Amino acid sequence: MPYYLYNFDEELKKAKKLYAFYGKEILRDETCSMLLNEFKTAIDESWKLMKELGVVETCSLCAAEKPGGCCHFGIETWYDNTILLMNMLMDVEIPENRIIENNCLFVGEHGCRLKARYNTCIHHLCPKIKAPLSEYDLFRLRAVTNNEIKAGVKTASAIRDFVRKRS
Repeated sequence: MPYYLYNFDEELKKAKKLYAFYGKEILRDETCSMLLNEFKTAIDESWKLMKELGVVETCSLCAAEKPGGCCHFGIETWYDNTILLMNMLMDVEIPENRIIENNCLFVGEHGCRLKARYNTCIHHLCPKIKAPLSEYDLFRLRAVTNNEIKAGVKTASAIRDFVRKRS
C-alpha cells in the first residue's frame, strides 16, 4: 500500500478554507449528510468494539510509553485535506500541537483525537494487540474496521464530488 506524504500545514489550510466555503452546504446536502451519518455510526461501532476488546487502552499505553511505535512522528503527513475536512464536519477540532512528543500529532492520552482516520491507522493491528484476542474477536474487529473504512471512502468521494461540482 503506498503512503502519500502531504504538507500538513498546507492540507490543514485547504481543509479550513473548504470548511469555510462549503461546510454548511455539505452538511445540508442530502447525500453528503447521509454518508457522514453512516460514517459516524461506523466509527462509533469500531471504537465501541476497540474499547471492549482493550485495543484503545493498549494503543494509548503503547503510544505514551514508547514514542515511535505505530503512531510515530509524521503520520499526520499521510492526511489530506479531505480527511481533515471530514473531521471538521464531524465537529472535531484538528490538533495543531503534539501532546506526546515524537508521536503522531493526532495521538492523545486516550488514543487518536480524530474521528476520520487514515485507513492504515484504522486497520493496523500490531502483535501486542492481536496476541490476547481470539480468532473470533479478530474477525469481529476486522469486520467493523472494514465497515468504517468503506464508509469513509464513500463519504470522502461524495465530498470531493460535491466540492468539484461547485469549484
